[in-house]
Amino acid sequence: MTDEQQELARRAVACKAWRWLPGVLTQFGRIYERPNGEVVLSGRAWRMGDIPTVSDLLPDLTDPATLGCLLALVREAWGDEGAHAVPVVSTNDRWAVDVDAVCPIAGHQHPTETHALVRALEAAP
Repeated sequence: MTDEQQELARRAVACKAWRWLPGVLTQFGRIYERPNGEVVLSGRAWRMGDIPTVSDLLPDLTDPATLGCLLALVREAWGDEGAHAVPVVSTNDRWAVDVDAVCPIAGHQHPTETHALVRALEAAP
């Protein structure tokens, strides 16, 4: 991830509405939930002392599944199952988030879908 993508990931994780969902890809592997409810990281064997802590994790917001999880968090935070990011019709390079609730960021435009979703999560009630 680029520095800008890492900063967006840090902003997302800092939101009060953020939580780790199964399917999110991190720099250490994908998060999944075992049948017993335990949440674990896949994709890598860990040596003792090298196991990352939750504070070490950043979501990879370039991953489509992770972006879908971010959208799910935005919908949950705003209480709007139809909330979605939309490209701004008048431009080819700006995005906005459409929610039914009174939204302090309504009409705000962002350079990417990811930027728009992170900003919507930050602004959530």
